[in-house]
Amino acid sequence: MLTCLSDMPEIGGDEVLVVGCLRNEMLRLPAFLEHYRRLGVSRFLLVDNGSDDGSREWLLAQPDVTVFHTDQSYAESGCGIAWQNALLRDHAVGRWTFIVDVDEFFIFPGYEGAGLRPFLDYVESHAATAVVAPMIDMYSGGAIARTGYVSGQDLLIACPFFDGDGYEMGPEASEAHDLPVRGGPRHRLFWERHDRGFPSPVLKKTPLVRWSEACELVASTHTLKGCTWAEVSGVLLHFKFLQDFAENAREETERAEHFADARQYRAYDDVLAREAGLTAFHEGSVRFQDSAQLAQMGLMRVPEDYPFLRGGA
Repeated sequence: MLTCLSDMPEIGGDEVLVVGCLRNEMLRLPAFLEHYRRLGVSRFLLVDNGSDDGSREWLLAQPDVTVFHTDQSYAESGCGIAWQNALLRDHAVGRWTFIVDVDEFFIFPGYEGAGLRPFLDYVESHAATAVVAPMIDMYSGGAIARTGYVSGQDLLIACPFFDGDGYEMGPEASEAHDLPVRGGPRHRLFWERHDRGFPSPVLKKTPLVRWSEACELVASTHTLKGCTWAEVSGVLLHFKFLQDFAENAREETERAEHFADARQYRAYDDVLAREAGLTAFHEGSVRFQDSAQLAQMGLMRVPEDYPFLRGGA
């Protein structure tokens, strides 16, 4: 099912991994790898599903990336779940692992000054094995189609804004309690004014897990088995709204490889095809400052004994 195109080095027990799938992500890949390298990731296990934009060739030149390839249908794999479960089972047991898409950049409270290892030590000291994080969609101050992001640049310079309110918060009984589970600009632009017949995207994910033999992805990282969730949470800064968004929405609509016949991408394409100048910026937009800001706004959960955040909630 998966063909390994790179050498697979021996992975140390204390190494932090990234596992993910991609197709034609050359625009975001350099910033993606740089972000997770800075956090402390030492090995990327990435499945390329038929890229033709140079992504695979570029990844093969990266010494800390092991590239796997498959031409299997993304839909038939459960939207990549089968591929990722296989890699996690074979390489991630006992290791902290990020399970993320290339447009998802994980941050945690106080990440600007604290290292990832102390953060993981804190999570482990509270007998937890997973960290939940909502996706917060980031965007520019102008038309999405004219974002003008250049590959390798800081994405927060190109897309520094996010919605400050308008989120549906998770119920107390959920691992996502008091955190956004729906809402943001995708709901506002593509669902709020349209009768879709199905809900807007779920924002809640569990992108950071100390993988075990009991773990299993059920619905991407929206639903996992075999985890104990930490009280502290993170955020996934989500960089979907670049200048390639309309083209991607049209292509994925035509390919129909995503969940439920790509109905989410059909919703995007429905609006983007009619509104070429669509902008996500509005009166409720907020410029990103730091993790303390997100904690104060209730977009991150920070326990009272958490030691790494200054000026936080």
